[in-house]
Amino acid sequence: MLFRSTENFVVIKLDGQPAYGCYLTSAPASGGIGILAWDGFIATELKSKAWIPATTYIQATFLAGMEQLRDLTSKYDKSSNIDELFILLKEFIAYHELCFGEIEDVGEVDAR
Repeated sequence: MLFRSTENFVVIKLDGQPAYGCYLTSAPASGGIGILAWDGFIATELKSKAWIPATTYIQATFLAGMEQLRDLTSKYDKSSNIDELFILLKEFIAYHELCFGEIEDVGEVDAR
């Protein structure tokens, strides 16, 4: 199987909590066989349109919370406010570009 570079963005927003943005990229090994490197980034929304990189403590708390959430609920409920999440996603991508430079072509954004 041949691998190619991928870039993935996701925003998580729980009611009454700040939004978290997560970015994960992978680079293929030479010849496209296997993955050579992974890289990630987590940021949190401090206030509207103001993102900051998450400290190690905040990252650990966020990831532990996501694990607990998985164990606590067995049912996924689609958000009724997709527009807010889409705006947060665009803000997070813009923040990531500001911090690290332009990203590769993200193509179409699936707002499901």
